[in-house]
Amino acid sequence: GMRAATVDVRLEQFGLWSVFHKHLIVELFTLLRDELGDEYWVDIETEILLVPRPSGPARPVVPDVGVTQLAEHNSAVAASSALTPALLEVDEPIGEFEQSWIEIRRRDWPDPNDKLRARIVGVVEVVSPSNKGLFGERDLRKFLSKRRDYLLSTVSYMEIDLLLGGTRELPSAVEKLAERPLIAWSSQVQERARHYWAWGWDTDQPLPTIALALDYPRVRSVDLAACYERAYETNRWPSRLQSIEQQQSSP
Repeated sequence: GMRAATVDVRLEQFGLWSVFHKHLIVELFTLLRDELGDEYWVDIETEILLVPRPSGPARPVVPDVGVTQLAEHNSAVAASSALTPALLEVDEPIGEFEQSWIEIRRRDWPDPNDKLRARIVGVVEVVSPSNKGLFGERDLRKFLSKRRDYLLSTVSYMEIDLLLGGTRELPSAVEKLAERPLIAWSSQVQERARHYWAWGWDTDQPLPTIALALDYPRVRSVDLAACYERAYETNRWPSRLQSIEQQQSSP
């Protein structure tokens, strides 16, 4: 139905983006593999990041009497009697984040330095909350430096940001878009410049069909609405979200 051709902001509100992110990547991958498969290898690449996970909203640090008393009973602390009682002792959970992106290689361009022995000509990133600094600066910085490396190379690069929250830092060529709620942009090294295409739209507008740049001068189109709709409908997100809403509204 029309519902899914627009972005469902509840995925982000309920903290479910990381699950949906995988579904969307798989749909993009399937579309690209089927469309480009004769001349290109298309792969999903993944890395695991370990990042501190905030345990709820940030709170001002106030001395917690309960925590200090607890620390005094801890035998390890008692053993080192020289230790001034801590005003705060807290465990920060470490979150495991899986980052996934898509790499596109030309089958007929050998690259001995590449693990698949073929040259990467395009990269597709679907931005995650940790890419936007929602779990601290570290992953945001890492993401931006990875992007900068791509943009300084000859690789074509596409970035899709369907998240309202977090920090959005864009290359100067497309920074006018930063204010739009949802954005996507592509870029390709052409004869004398890196060319950019960019789209920005509102949450109530359907997702656009965008340019996927490959090795110059090749450009294909990607129907983002169709990919999103398949990820959303085939993984039954309408009923998942409905049941979560019902649980939240019941006392």
